[in-house]
Amino acid sequence: MMDDLTTKIVEEGAKEGIKAVIDVGKSLIEAALLPPAKEFGKLLSDQVSYFRFLNRVQFWGKVQVLLQNHPESSKLLIAPRVASRILDNASEVSNDTLQNMWAGLFAASCGEYQEDENIFFIDLLKSLTSSQVKLLSYLCKHSKKTCNISDLDLAEADGVVYAKAVGITYLTLCSIMETDSRLKVDTELEALEIAGLVLPARNEQTNISLSLAVKAPTGTEMRPSLKTLRLYVKCQGSSQTPFYYFVNDLNNYYYEIIKDFISVEPSNALTYIYEKCLIGVTYKDDVEFGNGLTLKNEEWANLSTEELTNKLRSYIIYRHLDSIGKTFNLEMNQFLKVPNGLLKTYRATFSYKDGVKKIATN
Repeated sequence: MMDDLTTKIVEEGAKEGIKAVIDVGKSLIEAALLPPAKEFGKLLSDQVSYFRFLNRVQFWGKVQVLLQNHPESSKLLIAPRVASRILDNASEVSNDTLQNMWAGLFAASCGEYQEDENIFFIDLLKSLTSSQVKLLSYLCKHSKKTCNISDLDLAEADGVVYAKAVGITYLTLCSIMETDSRLKVDTELEALEIAGLVLPARNEQTNISLSLAVKAPTGTEMRPSLKTLRLYVKCQGSSQTPFYYFVNDLNNYYYEIIKDFISVEPSNALTYIYEKCLIGVTYKDDVEFGNGLTLKNEEWANLSTEELTNKLRSYIIYRHLDSIGKTFNLEMNQFLKVPNGLLKTYRATFSYKDGVKKIATN
């Protein structure tokens, strides 16, 4: 039982908690909430526990920081059911990691028109523990991002990026999730995999669970799904698509591939590669790609070495960018006709760096 003094302190604290929530949320209510302020004020002033009051204070403070520099803050709206459900869930947690995610999701839900898409992400975030969120955030931050760069316009329009797998050992996994409980790690990782939030590397066996594979001496590779990337972006307070949110990551990823062969600024890597892809795709029926390159267009027999090199450079960027450092055997069969009607062929090598190098004729 609390003594009278303790009871009085708690009661006064509760009153201050109510006041703090209303004061902190006032500007947000006016700027971001669709319902009238006094209606939402009723929600804020419900007689709930002091614990929930303190969590709401913390939550509103985080939201305010995320929205304070928004250029259109006076025009922001949020769908009522989105606002109330985020607030209800945020007030249930005091964990800083989860509070940050809820605050980010609220900020991302504010716009110039009503939109309730984030109801899906509310239910998703509600199902996660702080340890799971830490793992998902780690994977989203540390995975390299790719896109359908040969069709960059569509990738931008769709907003889609893909995450490369990240190598993780079991010891590292426990460290990321900040727990020593193997049962907790195994259970929560398995739940993430079942929910489609964490996936194995694309070339890994799919019949072995990640919770088992990660216990191998060298660990395993895992990657966040597109659904996870979308959740992460929204919980950073951004309404951008994953493509635009991770555009710097995309540029850096592709820059690392081409930097030893092409002189271009990192921020221009995507644009440069896409422009070359638009040229290279026009040659898709002229070259057969395999262990080597076989030229199929007879008109290419009359090209100079420089012209042929330029065409093949654009083709390789379009067809298989990761092969930009590889040397290919190049075959030109039955292209060069001699006066007596016999067919003359020659073989060469091609690399992006050195171009076409003729090595034999017969």
